[in-house]
Amino acid sequence: MPKFLHTADWQIGRQFTTFEPEEAAVLAQARLQAVQALAEYAQQQKCQGVWVAGDIFDSHTVPERTLRRLFNTLEAFSGPWYLLPGNHDAALNASVWTRAQALNLIPDHVHLLLEPKVYLQETSGVALLAAPLTQRHTYQDLTAWFDQASTPKDFYRVGIAHGSVAGVLSEQMQASNLIAADRAQSAHLDYFALGDWHGYLQINAKTWYAGTPESDRFRNNHSGYCLEVELTNLGEDPQIRPYPIGQYQWQQSQFDLPQELAALTHYLNQLTRDQVCQIQLTGTLGWQEKNQLESLIAQARAQCHACRVNIAEIDVTPTTEDLQALQADAYLQDILKELQQLQKHPQQAPMARTALTILAQGLTEINKA
Repeated sequence: MPKFLHTADWQIGRQFTTFEPEEAAVLAQARLQAVQALAEYAQQQKCQGVWVAGDIFDSHTVPERTLRRLFNTLEAFSGPWYLLPGNHDAALNASVWTRAQALNLIPDHVHLLLEPKVYLQETSGVALLAAPLTQRHTYQDLTAWFDQASTPKDFYRVGIAHGSVAGVLSEQMQASNLIAADRAQSAHLDYFALGDWHGYLQINAKTWYAGTPESDRFRNNHSGYCLEVELTNLGEDPQIRPYPIGQYQWQQSQFDLPQELAALTHYLNQLTRDQVCQIQLTGTLGWQEKNQLESLIAQARAQCHACRVNIAEIDVTPTTEDLQALQADAYLQDILKELQQLQKHPQQAPMARTALTILAQGLTEINKA
């Protein structure tokens, strides 16, 4: 039985602008490394082809060097590649695809699915029904023609498209690039390869999203995989196996302090080099606790690839022990105590807390001088 890899949403050339430059460069490189891993796995498994369901590139303006590196990477798999334009790299009149063609970068075994038509793969007996996006947003189902498409007898009918399955991803989908949920059934497809959702997801027995092979978002949606698709007898359900490809694990978490300080400490101490973390912190801390937290965060950033910590919602309020350590004279000690008492009154607490913090910070600077 013929075996293929289904993948999508490589978004080569993506710029991770919310990260530090050195972190962003590594994450961008990891996307090319994921394609290299895909190619090597396809070669190892002796696949009959690789279907890439859209968003191969992140934009039409990726540098020429990036274009060349991507197509060079595809050489690691000698079988056929089938690349479908998505919403990020739609098949416009002037696009990343026309640039690549003008530069003569497309290897012979790489097939661009730039037109909505049937592409025949004679050696494996597959008729590939492609629905490329020719603009970023469309408002009609570009797979509708699959239902009437004629394909050779005894060929597998495989659809490939990029968009949102209507009525399934209702919370995340937009009003454009919609795809009928029953298209595999109405078009008598043996498999329907989808792109746009960044994690692998089964819609029905014959319809799957492959997701991106390298995680790029803080969302638990089974990203970082490709799908190994083995076609069985005509008309029967294919055999699908997710295979891990991605290098970096993206994790999002939240801790309320000081109640969860021990849990946060354990979490930070367990981070590894292949993790990208986003942490939301809330609650109240004293100065000494805040200093300990900053030290923990600094260590965590040194041991994982990237650690983004939001402390904007942390209320840092000096404790009695913090204030005693300031060595203020009797007059200032009385003011500090009065401000502490005012914090107990709901209406006066915000202003008192601000004044206390400013005064304590000033005393700290004086003591350092």
